Amino acid sequence: RVLAGLSNSAGYPVAVSLLAEWFEATEMTTAMGYFNAGLALGGLLGLAVGGLLITQVGWRWAFWGIGTPQLVLALLLAITVKSRPKLERAQRWSHDIKRLLRLPSLCLLALCAFLSGVNSGNQRFISAVAERQYDLSAQTVGSVMGLSLGLTGIIAAWCGGHFIDWCLRRTGELRVLLWGAVAADIMHLGLGSTAFLMPVFSLFVAFLALSITTAGLAQGVDTSVQLLGRGCRATTQSTLEFFWAVGMGLGPFLAGMCSDAFQSASCDEGCALSHAILLVAGCVGFLRALTYLGAARHLVGDAAAVESFHTSASASEKPSAGEDILGNAKTMHLESKYCNDDGANLPTPPLTDPMAATVGCKSEP
Repeated sequence: RVLAGLSNSAGYPVAVSLLAEWFEATEMTTAMGYFNAGLALGGLLGLAVGGLLITQVGWRWAFWGIGTPQLVLALLLAITVKSRPKLERAQRWSHDIKRLLRLPSLCLLALCAFLSGVNSGNQRFISAVAERQYDLSAQTVGSVMGLSLGLTGIIAAWCGGHFIDWCLRRTGELRVLLWGAVAADIMHLGLGSTAFLMPVFSLFVAFLALSITTAGLAQGVDTSVQLLGRGCRATTQSTLEFFWAVGMGLGPFLAGMCSDAFQSASCDEGCALSHAILLVAGCVGFLRALTYLGAARHLVGDAAAVESFHTSASASEKPSAGEDILGNAKTMHLESKYCNDDGANLPTPPLTDPMAATVGCKSEP
């Protein structure tokens, strides 16, 4: 299992980095929508095909059924997909991490990744709640929820990616990428909480499916991460995946601890577990929405800093000793954007760029 985890750990960061190389910012979320739709389809087929292989030919064939296509696809990926040549000089891994941690929006997105991991670990108990609360078998819960939620995830990923990119092109506002995640968390809290109050299993699944449709609006988060991680995109995504994995380990522990605390003579295991999931998911979802708002506040300025940093690196401009390139990059980028060569003021910068007000342009004589 350790080796399997190591072999699969690079898949998502590398895939997202490749998408960022070949798609512009205004179409990156659409590309992520197709990619995530494939993930949802794979999960749906895995439930169906995996269960069939285990019952018909044995559990060992389930591993062959998963491993063989991965080998074939890995060969096709190596042969057919090419990386674009990099113009920037490669930096040490530690240098990349240090530079990334100086971007406030990326630090906040790392916190969001941790909270997402906590939520994912917490949600592992949803099927157990359905079994106990509605007195159903694991096979029934797995087949119904796998099919309905899998199909919903495919549609939500495809539609959500197109919608976020449409909003980005129409408004020209980069923060739309994270505002969509805020809206997704708020709607998910309402719909997901309502699901646990439903008296019958069909309504429980219906509201869970509705809550999953909101997840498509959060796909702009990966686009934001890739914009900020230019030059070290896989490292950036892997760093956030690390925080997610830490949260993923903590999520089940929190849910189990809360469930034990809620259990009493008037609240059985199913009742206690549902209350625990609602408590953890509610607190985590609310905090994550606020953190996304904070990251959105810094996103425009940090993206300008990254762009200016790499423009300087591409021009092979060596800073003087001790000069803080990334710290001054926001001002450098915006001065070049809003000032003429002679230092004269250009028309007032758009309000969508909150850093524009910090640019000190000279007045015309």
